[in-house]
Amino acid sequence: MRLRFVSLLLALAVTMVGFVARAQTAPAGSPPDAGTMAPDAGTTTPPAGQPAAPTYAPAPAPAPQPQVIILREPAAAPAAPQPPQEEGDRHFFLGREGGAGWVNLRQLSDNNLIPNNVVQTQSSGLFVGLRGGAKFLKILGGALEAKLGRFLGSFDTVVLLLQGQVQIPLGPVEIYAHLGVGYAYAGNFSGCADPAACRIELTGFSLNAGAGLDIRLSRLFSLGAAGAAETLNVGRSGIDSPTTVELQRPGDAVGLQLSLVGRAMLHF
Repeated sequence: MRLRFVSLLLALAVTMVGFVARAQTAPAGSPPDAGTMAPDAGTTTPPAGQPAAPTYAPAPAPAPQPQVIILREPAAAPAAPQPPQEEGDRHFFLGREGGAGWVNLRQLSDNNLIPNNVVQTQSSGLFVGLRGGAKFLKILGGALEAKLGRFLGSFDTVVLLLQGQVQIPLGPVEIYAHLGVGYAYAGNFSGCADPAACRIELTGFSLNAGAGLDIRLSRLFSLGAAGAAETLNVGRSGIDSPTTVELQRPGDAVGLQLSLVGRAMLHF
């Protein structure tokens, strides 16, 4: 009986030794023996003789951040570039003019010898003048003009005019037309030995119409030409004497003078 019990103990000890030897010599990646439980996925079995690695609980998922939506106002459209200043945008002008012309003056003399005697005088001569003004609304303008006419062997005329004009710019060329009204004077500027015997003075008003063109040679300077017609509606006190000529007698006169002039203008 005792011998049988000792044999069982020895057999059990041999079995235990063999099991331990197989566990120590088995490769790390070999599957576990049947009847044993495989480790859970995601866990690592440390080698024999090393402490097990600590196991941490998974970190909680971060709380969702609030969504921020930024609304931007649309950018303002860039300002349109300013167009370059055109030649016609210079608003003021001033210039000299000179040329030739013709006058036809009909005088109505009133004296004791020949009542209501009509005398007609025609003559050609030279004109000089000044003209300046301003432009506005692109095609409209206004001007002041002073013009002196020197007629050969006869008399001289002066007109001072206030004019309104319309101009049409066509690139460097500008076409214009104007109408005006103003003061008219006819007299003798040449002088004579006896001023009382040759005095001629007629004053009144004038109506004016004209047209022309300017050619812009630079931003500040232009050359041009113009034609104009002025009526002369004048009267005179004259010298009431039978020995004086008709132009020196009291009476009224009406006439027309025509001129063609060239001119040089400054623009600013």
